[in-house]
Amino acid sequence: MNFQRYAKLFLIISFGFALLITSVQCGKTDISDGPVFLIQNPQLLVKNIASNYITVPRFDSDAETVIFNGRLDGDLWDCIYTIPARGGEYQKILEDTEDLLFPSFSSDQTQIIFSRGLARQITLYDIETEQKSALPIFGNTPILLPDNATVLYTGVIDANLKLYHIASHQSRNVTESFVSVNFSPVLLTDMLTLRWIEKLKNGQHRIFQTSLDTLKTQAIHTLTEPVAAITSSPGGRWLLANQINGTLIGINPEDSLTARVEVRSDNEETPSTLISQPDWAATGNKLLYASAPQDRFSSQNPFFKRGYYVADLMIAGLKLEKIDDGDIFRALQPQQVDLFPLSETPQTAEKARPAELNNPPKIVSDPPDAVFQGDFYIYRVQSVEIDLFDALEYRLLSGPAAAEMLPNSGILYWAPTDTGNYEFNVAVSDEKGARDVQSFVVNVLANPDWNQRDFTYPEKPPVKGEYIAGLVFKDPNNDGLLSAGEEAQILIDLKSRSTEMDSVKLQLITTTRSGEIEMENEIIFEHCSTDKWSRKIIPVKGLAGLRNRPIVIRGILQSATGLDILPASLVISAHNPNPPQY
Repeated sequence: MNFQRYAKLFLIISFGFALLITSVQCGKTDISDGPVFLIQNPQLLVKNIASNYITVPRFDSDAETVIFNGRLDGDLWDCIYTIPARGGEYQKILEDTEDLLFPSFSSDQTQIIFSRGLARQITLYDIETEQKSALPIFGNTPILLPDNATVLYTGVIDANLKLYHIASHQSRNVTESFVSVNFSPVLLTDMLTLRWIEKLKNGQHRIFQTSLDTLKTQAIHTLTEPVAAITSSPGGRWLLANQINGTLIGINPEDSLTARVEVRSDNEETPSTLISQPDWAATGNKLLYASAPQDRFSSQNPFFKRGYYVADLMIAGLKLEKIDDGDIFRALQPQQVDLFPLSETPQTAEKARPAELNNPPKIVSDPPDAVFQGDFYIYRVQSVEIDLFDALEYRLLSGPAAAEMLPNSGILYWAPTDTGNYEFNVAVSDEKGARDVQSFVVNVLANPDWNQRDFTYPEKPPVKGEYIAGLVFKDPNNDGLLSAGEEAQILIDLKSRSTEMDSVKLQLITTTRSGEIEMENEIIFEHCSTDKWSRKIIPVKGLAGLRNRPIVIRGILQSATGLDILPASLVISAHNPNPPQY
């Protein structure tokens, strides 16, 4: 009797335990059964794009044309290119000696906006007239809004998102944070909803959203891993976040649901790749991105640190698995909103503009504190000016009677005749009268009797480079300045150190922009000797677009033995009483 009771009890417990295990297993969710984005059959648009920093490709508003930055086919300087999204030949739009970054089209595809140089000055390029306009704002990832008058960008100094109205010069902050970095702004197809990434000091990354008309922000997703960029589906229902390890993850902002992203190709030989700066087309299921094979960079993604690298431009289709795609590829209805209502008329815009502030220049150089009697004392006063386009003037306020200062270049020169201590006061001022003064003392030492001193010449260092060169600037009035409308000359002397060479090509490189000077950039030295200087005289003319700043001229030599840097450089001070306004 007891045996039957225990047997029945054992059967009941076993059955209950089996039911419990079954219910637990049925309640588990397999990650592989979740939503998936498939990047299907990636196609190569452009191969081997070189860049110093990052290549950022972007669709135009119709997803028919792709714009990107970098260097192709031996280009020495950064360029902006376009290529049809269906493939074909690329076209070079711009070339510059400065970095060109984050190019994108305006909504009507009449203009291109990008960041230029280390300062990241935001610049507009009119496609029809081929004219560039440098705006007085500095930042990354600029977007020209549909009104073609408002720029959205990330400020380069405080890393806040900002709006700038070109005509009225008004600005608004989208974010006002002192403890975070705000970047990778994405404007949805309604042209009103904005999403971006916020990076906190503790390393946490969050995705924020706001409406440009109200600027009320809210966090819509907190990320578990650092990300470098985001892109949005046409309807805004899903985001693709670019993680710093070169992978993508899908995010639904409404419920924070995440989805895997896989790359699938019909070509079994297609290598696994890292993905950088993706762009989801505003219409349809196209995805654009820069790519590089994983085995080239191991686990370190090259796209987010400065340095030379080469990547490929890829385009692919997006397919969804276990994701409701009813509205995901459908663009939103564009909204029209006046973000700067005070800019409707020039009169009201002028009233709304705050009083103009003037920042004084600041002297940042240190003068030599001693000179020998009878030698020349030369000191070039160097200063910085936050107001980039202010013209500066240098003056000697007090000092020895024989001392003189060039007002445009800031060069102080003096030939002391007597020993002792001499006080100097020099000043730099801008066109609005703000100035900075520097005071210093120069000790004039007695000229030593060199004949009575033993001197051992140090061993000469080994000679580097194949050439010896010299550059001299000759202007007709001998003031050392190149003025607008003035015609001058550059004397170039070249000699070989060891072997005679024929047909040595010199490519001159300047820090000017188009419309500043007129000068021949390519010179051929028919013969370069070891015992005789070869001289070329190059005419140079200052044009109406000349800016008041130093012009640096360098060169690259090319001969049968290869390439060499010209072992000489030249700095010319430019002068234009009526400089252009950028």
